[in-house]
Amino acid sequence: MKGLLENTAALRELTRFVVTLALVIAVFWCIYLVGSFMGTPVTKQPDDTLLDPYQRAVGLLATLLPLLTIVVGYWFGVTGKDQAEQRANNAQHKLDAVLDSSDEPGLLEKATNRYPSVFGE
Repeated sequence: MKGLLENTAALRELTRFVVTLALVIAVFWCIYLVGSFMGTPVTKQPDDTLLDPYQRAVGLLATLLPLLTIVVGYWFGVTGKDQAEQRANNAQHKLDAVLDSSDEPGLLEKATNRYPSVFGE
């Protein structure tokens, strides 16, 4: 079971990385497009519509940039959450080991009475 959870966590991390990398590449591509269309004049199409490649590239960049910031924010937030959960699990295992190895009866109750803010209600 533990191996399956580790594989699932690794797959989630890889998926996050791939999505973030794809968005970073797309944003840099859009920045390149905006730069390349910067001096392009507006052209009139045969059906009397105006074509402005620069505005289209800016619009695409304006769509992708917020997505990138959301994904990067999610990436850092999830990584921090995963690390906090890992530290909490390690602390719980240490507490369990101390309680299991103690010969003193009622050790947990004594600690709860002495430090009620740590154990909560």
